[in-house]
Amino acid sequence: MFRLLAFACIMFAPLSRADWATVAEPGKAQVNALLFQGKYFFAGTDSGVYRSADKGATWERVDGGEVQSLAGSGRMVYSGALYTLNRSADNGATWKNVLDVDTFITLSMPST
Repeated sequence: MFRLLAFACIMFAPLSRADWATVAEPGKAQVNALLFQGKYFFAGTDSGVYRSADKGATWERVDGGEVQSLAGSGRMVYSGALYTLNRSADNGATWKNVLDVDTFITLSMPST
């Protein structure tokens, strides 16, 4: 199983260039999932969901839990955490628990 560890930083590559640039880290956490939604980047980590509105220059923690997967559509963002499914209807500003289970939750959304 391959896991991306982001103890020092997350790397960001603009779509129009092949260069990578170092950006701020979303906490010193293991990154398990990444999502680009509208103007936001989301990082699902072992210590919660982090959101960046400035292409990764700064990050804010917007939800807790051991997040294993992220999915989104429109303004809806879903995080599959350890034993819970959480949903945000406002691009991560507020979160609501929508499901509790006794296993990990993995999410995927069809491409549009």
